[in-house]
Amino acid sequence: MVHQEQITTIIMLCKTSEDGKPKCFQYWPAENGENKTYGCMFVMNKRSEHEDKFETYLLEVLPEGCSNSTIVKLIHMTDWPDRGVPQSGMTVLRLIRMMPTSSTSIIHCSAGIGRTGTVVAIDTLLSRLWKNQPLNVPQVVKEMRNQRASSVQNEAQYVFIYTTVLDYIKAKLPLKYREFAVSFHAEVKKANMI
Repeated sequence: MVHQEQITTIIMLCKTSEDGKPKCFQYWPAENGENKTYGCMFVMNKRSEHEDKFETYLLEVLPEGCSNSTIVKLIHMTDWPDRGVPQSGMTVLRLIRMMPTSSTSIIHCSAGIGRTGTVVAIDTLLSRLWKNQPLNVPQVVKEMRNQRASSVQNEAQYVFIYTTVLDYIKAKLPLKYREFAVSFHAEVKKANMI
């Protein structure tokens, strides 16, 4: 899929193992310069960097019998617990800033609904904000669930969407959106979410 769809970035929101249970197969070599074959795909780790809450890998993917490889950036967010939320929305905002806007990406967690749905919802709402479109969290989540059942897995993730978008507005657009931020915060309180 990565090679066929010319994916340039993979966002991974889970660990390969959480609470002693396997969550995701490690489909990349972990060490710089290391290469492995997965089925009919040759994958080489050209570079890896480890920093607070993120591991990034530059991978070269070459299907068997093909002469053209694909370079893929894997961004692995390491501090998001299954069925939970990160300690800070700023970490997710940082992740979204790292995502390319002009190419196709893959975003995944273990089931593809909780953490993945939360990031996609936040990214969608921020895109709407910059296009001066209405920010309607329930509508965005409903539209996502029409395409991927159970997107945004629980109340904590739903509240996290609100608070992260609100934190972004407060930090980036304090004057222009002060009134909006106050009404948005009131909506969250009214819904008994904080």
